[in-house]
Amino acid sequence: MLRVALARIKKILPHAKLSILTRAPEVILRSFPGVSPLPPLSKLDLNIIRRPNQRFYKWLPWRISVRISDFEEQLWLNKTNWGLSNYGAIYGSETLKCLDDFDAVIGTGGGYLNSTFEGHAISVLTLIATAQRLGKPTFLVGQGIGPIKSKRLALTMEKVLNQLDLICIREKNSSYKVLEELCVDSTRIRVTGDDAIELAFNSRPNTLGDFVGLNFRKASYSAIDEKFACDISETICDVVENLNSKIIPIPISLSGLDDDEKATVNAVANKKLLVNFENNSDIMGDSAISAVGNCRVVVTASYHAGLFALSQGVSVLGIAKNQYYADKFNGLADMFGNVGCTVWHADRMHKDRLREILLELWSNADLARDILLEKALEQINLGDEAYLEVCNILDTSNRS
Repeated sequence: MLRVALARIKKILPHAKLSILTRAPEVILRSFPGVSPLPPLSKLDLNIIRRPNQRFYKWLPWRISVRISDFEEQLWLNKTNWGLSNYGAIYGSETLKCLDDFDAVIGTGGGYLNSTFEGHAISVLTLIATAQRLGKPTFLVGQGIGPIKSKRLALTMEKVLNQLDLICIREKNSSYKVLEELCVDSTRIRVTGDDAIELAFNSRPNTLGDFVGLNFRKASYSAIDEKFACDISETICDVVENLNSKIIPIPISLSGLDDDEKATVNAVANKKLLVNFENNSDIMGDSAISAVGNCRVVVTASYHAGLFALSQGVSVLGIAKNQYYADKFNGLADMFGNVGCTVWHADRMHKDRLREILLELWSNADLARDILLEKALEQINLGDEAYLEVCNILDTSNRS
């Protein structure tokens, strides 16, 4: 998503100087030449509680250190009942000067504006709110929004999102409804699909593959544990054997806390069904996109594994064990015309229905492919138009 956002901005504003706030500067330098990584803007009060752990963080893999840092922030926010009214007090003078040097602040794609990731959501919204107080144009692009269960988060979102110059959302079902409930001006909302569609679409093969892609996201926010994954993988493996096919794991997250590849491989009892797909790319997402290109159908508990598949014309069976993922997959299916994408709701559907859906998707995959690719291209064009609008607002703001 970040890669597409940077490329689109650079294409329209080739002389723009781009900086990224990041906790992983080495990843940014390696992946995005010409872009300047900046450390996260320091929050004085949050640093007070984090300072004792700074030495500890540097010895951890960056993905894990980020998770622990976000968890600490969530605990602290809950303890102090921190809200938007305090945001002007938590940034120091150096941070404010850094923000003041920017022409605009753009929050790139993600699915963090919800109660599941409330700590991170408040952190991002606080930064944007500070930029707004400094009179800077602010934007959010490629966003999946909701569900919102916290009054504090809802109030913060209502205040910040209503001051955005433009907000681009990746689906029009649950995300748009949340924005309506927050009274966000509809003239500032654009439904564009996910920015990452373009990456997968440009890597699409000429024909469908012969394998079944599989992803299990074993994490608290997906409600999927090892027992559940092993249980339903028996049904999936049985179908795959009957189809004379094989399984390719499609990992999206590779962190130690929710390693998709490990969770998926461990869930498959018959290891002979697994295909060892080798990809030497060190760029996040590329290996998953390449693996999906070898599939006819993808069964996934991860949103982006499904997105990468549909964007290449590959049908998807989305596994939803809670409302958070049901909203994600239903919104994704809607953006692709409700063709070639079916959601299996684990809380109310039997495993026999899982089997039926997989067989139906496999049988109709060739018919669905052209429609899915057409829908992917439509969303890419919507995204290009929205980024042009963002850049026009920036250009007008700089000249005024």
